[in-house]
Amino acid sequence: MKFPHYSKIVKHLLNYFFPRVCFGCNTLLSEEEQNLCYQCAHELPFTDNSLVERRSFEALFYTHSLVKEGHAFYLYQEQTSIARLLKQLKFRGHEWIGTWLVNCAFLHYTPYPVDIVIPIPIHPLRLLKRGYNQVHGLAAFLAEYHKAVLEKKGLKVRRFSPSQTRGGRKFRQKNRQGYFYCPHPHRVKDKSVLVVDDIVTTGATLDVAFKCLQDAGVREIYWISLAWTTER
Repeated sequence: MKFPHYSKIVKHLLNYFFPRVCFGCNTLLSEEEQNLCYQCAHELPFTDNSLVERRSFEALFYTHSLVKEGHAFYLYQEQTSIARLLKQLKFRGHEWIGTWLVNCAFLHYTPYPVDIVIPIPIHPLRLLKRGYNQVHGLAAFLAEYHKAVLEKKGLKVRRFSPSQTRGGRKFRQKNRQGYFYCPHPHRVKDKSVLVVDDIVTTGATLDVAFKCLQDAGVREIYWISLAWTTER
């Protein structure tokens, strides 16, 4: 037996005690809105994969001949809805945000011909503190989408390093030197690899990851990031 009247009462009570708020601006959501209010959803800063952006992407990793192409879905800027969403993903345990953001942006993306998907790892101490790697869910989603193998341990962190949040390009490059290693090079040798990260700032992290994979013998490299910033 169904009780639609009681269901509505329960729903209103839940909304009263646990109001749904926008993950972008923290305002109350209407019944029609999901995760983001209409204003924040309208303001999501998609990259358009224009020639200018493509050249900017290529300029980040021009020293790596194996890097074929890369894509970031959003332009990251502080004090915007995308910045608040990514902080929720990275530090507040909302792992679903990564795949949700990709689903919103798939019209702006053409899949790559890859065999393996590798998420950028984090140090075990940070993993213990945070409880999860914010990139794993996104990498798993992209591996399924590309019909590729997910290699969660394709790269590992060699040592602990200071946070890069406020560091410039030179600091980040020095901070990431020798940071990763490939524990199972035979699994990636002669493979086409997709590397997944959350935010590209100076490109230092991906740069070191690419060098590590190149030394492991991969055939070619692609990369995907949820967002990237021009403030380097």
